[in-house]
Amino acid sequence: MANRKNPNLMKVGTETILGKKCDWWEMKQLVTKTYIWPGIALKTIAGIPGMEVIQPAVNLKLKPVPDSRVSLPSHVKVVKTVDPFKHMQELQGLSRDPGMCGKKKAHKK
Repeated sequence: MANRKNPNLMKVGTETILGKKCDWWEMKQLVTKTYIWPGIALKTIAGIPGMEVIQPAVNLKLKPVPDSRVSLPSHVKVVKTVDPFKHMQELQGLSRDPGMCGKKKAHKK
């Protein structure tokens, strides 16, 4: 399956590396295959005529990152918003009639 942003990049299939199911991507122009597990390349194979370089991950340790290690710059403001899915569910019970804005429709029995 070709990538819309880069037609030379194609998803070829999947492969399990270190127990993780990876997407297998190939870039034909660079003769490169990369096996990616959500955002992490676990194996890359690159080649030029007559030579192939394989860079496999040999170990994968996943640990939670403590909040103290992750901080936003002081100029960044965090804004909490309404959950859009919950808001849509609430709106489904409301009338679409502009005169009934915010009022529930009366259901006939």
